[in-house]
Amino acid sequence: MTHATRLLVVLLALRTLAAPAGARPAPVPPQAPVRTALERFASENRMPTAVHGGKLYIKVDTTALQRSWDAYCRIGDGKVLEFNGRGHLFTRYNGTKCVDFLETLDLATFSAPTQPRVTTIVKLSDQEHRELNAYIDAAQRDSAGTVGTFSYGGGRPRRYYPGSTTANCTSWISAAKLDGQQSLARSCGVWEAASPSAWIQSLARTGNQRVEAVLLHKFSGDVRNWQEVDRFMNESMAKPH
Repeated sequence: MTHATRLLVVLLALRTLAAPAGARPAPVPPQAPVRTALERFASENRMPTAVHGGKLYIKVDTTALQRSWDAYCRIGDGKVLEFNGRGHLFTRYNGTKCVDFLETLDLATFSAPTQPRVTTIVKLSDQEHRELNAYIDAAQRDSAGTVGTFSYGGGRPRRYYPGSTTANCTSWISAAKLDGQQSLARSCGVWEAASPSAWIQSLARTGNQRVEAVLLHKFSGDVRNWQEVDRFMNESMAKPH
């Protein structure tokens, strides 16, 4: 065997060792915790933050949020819910997807509020995330059989309460047993609200750490001042007449 041939054999062997067949791809770095990622996002976009009762509050810059919307929606790797609404609830899930329940459970468009509003972000476990997607998929095929018929008075989703017949834009998710044991509301330490405003306000005020952050949209006050924040939440989320 010539020197050149031996050198070629060695190089081929080294390449085989460096990239064996079926080699696993390099591990993906773990994503930062949701709260940490939200704090970083707020800092990068110059949005003031404060902590009240152990919970993160963000004074949202609407223009900056719209400009960085895709990056914002990637926080949590799709395993978060964001609730927006006053007279009607919209639920963001899987990043940019949104659910709207009125008559039937349908996919809708979720965008940053342009009026004074409060939105809340709740982290999901892997199990809850899988169940949420299965629930929504089933409701897309059979809304009445999975959620129930729409009623402004609320109710509980049939998937988890077989004897129930009605639900509304809020109770379809607040009363859902995504972990197989208790409702999402109970796991967040709040009651199963059927009112969008009551649901969001209860999440914003609970001390439960599942609620990762409260976002204050079109808030002109000082986010560090709890009295101003509290007043804004009451006024901006007052039930419309």
